[in-house]
Amino acid sequence: MPTRKAARVAKVVPQPRASNTASMARSLRRDTSGRIQNFVNATVAKNKFGSMLKHVQTKGPVVIENHGQASAVLISKAAYDELLAPPDSTEQKVLDDFRAEFDALFQRMQTEKARKAGEALFAASADDLRKTVGTAKRA
Repeated sequence: MPTRKAARVAKVVPQPRASNTASMARSLRRDTSGRIQNFVNATVAKNKFGSMLKHVQTKGPVVIENHGQASAVLISKAAYDELLAPPDSTEQKVLDDFRAEFDALFQRMQTEKARKAGEALFAASADDLRKTVGTAKRA
């Protein structure tokens, strides 16, 4: 018959834990932008780093939390390289076209006539502005 001490020791033996992947899967939830992400606290990240690396390579990024706040994201090397890649030439061309169009519009607004119109607008009284709006509505 076991002694009382042996019986107490048997009760504190921990139950087998779920696999690393299963414990990580329980932390799936939506991030602030509505995407479903895998969240893990910093202690789990430290203790299960190897399984997290495998998870990141096969299933996607893992958000690491510290005191309930997202503090880091573990991503695969391929995802990291994609983030650092320069934009493709068509995207860059579109941006360059928008920049040129904006610069041209801005230059056209930098005339003496536009400056005087802006000064008149800011110097106008409330009555002057109401008259102008009323005239524009009738036209």
